[in-house]
Amino acid sequence: MNEHYVYALVDPINRIPFYIGKGKGYRCKAHFEPNHNCNKHKIDYIKNIKTLGFEPLIYKICENISNEDSLQIEKYFINLYKKCLTNKTNNIPDRTGTKLSEEHKKKLRDFNLGKKLSNEHKLKLRESNVHKPVYNMSKPYIDTSDRHNVGSRNPRAKKILVKNVIFGCFKDASNYFNISVGTFKKRYNYEVLN
Repeated sequence: MNEHYVYALVDPINRIPFYIGKGKGYRCKAHFEPNHNCNKHKIDYIKNIKTLGFEPLIYKICENISNEDSLQIEKYFINLYKKCLTNKTNNIPDRTGTKLSEEHKKKLRDFNLGKKLSNEHKLKLRESNVHKPVYNMSKPYIDTSDRHNVGSRNPRAKKILVKNVIFGCFKDASNYFNISVGTFKKRYNYEVLN
């Protein structure tokens, strides 16, 4: 029976696929269930996207095909996008300014050609590109600054203020936003406290 399909999970910020899969029925949406944890890199990538206030996109590349055809098509697209996929042993791409080759830029242009973005999506892209903070303020932050600095490797670590939330140090803030310290310093406006 031809009930299989091949799909891509796509980063809504840069429109690059980060996972290619095949399946049938509900398979493409199973990645977002809390107990679905077979691929740590993929789960971390999805969490990072959600931390920035977006939802991963699902594109069905081919539908109503046989299992054998879906395997071949999946293999082709994994090979095509292998440098930016979280499938199996592939590394997570850095979405914070990595320079792309001309060949990769052409592939991205061809992939996104003719796609229309909603006004809400354009606004989120604009906010992301100017490095304005986009995160969920309802996420609780537990201040462990006293405990952190007592036995810290850097006892002179200063507290920092970001959007009326005081963090014990840059590492605490970057962990809260699920990004590296360097990316945090580039992306967010902060104030160092005494």
